[in-house]
Amino acid sequence: MNDGLDSATGWLSEHGPRLVLLARQWVGSHADAEDVCQEAFIRFWPHRYRVRDPLAYLYRCVRNAAMNRQRSDGRRQVRERRNTPGPMFDDQPGEGIEQAELQQAVQRAMEE
Repeated sequence: MNDGLDSATGWLSEHGPRLVLLARQWVGSHADAEDVCQEAFIRFWPHRYRVRDPLAYLYRCVRNAAMNRQRSDGRRQVRERRNTPGPMFDDQPGEGIEQAELQQAVQRAMEE
């Protein structure tokens, strides 16, 4: 039975650009979107005969993979910000003190 599901190359050439465009909505770059599509396609390919609508399933796989990548990248960025030490020395001495004084002045003004 050859219903167009046998050629991975055919699937990628026909649907790849639209899949990358779909993934691009959630990830930071075109290269990341291509990576997401490749990962999703690899997961999709062995299951293509088991689903009623393989193309819809593939689009869902790409969407889920892109959203997972977006969440993963967000968590990584938070970890990096949290674990990155601040500068050892301020670029401008006294800047931290001025900021604290400004915050205190704003707080006093709000209380009044």
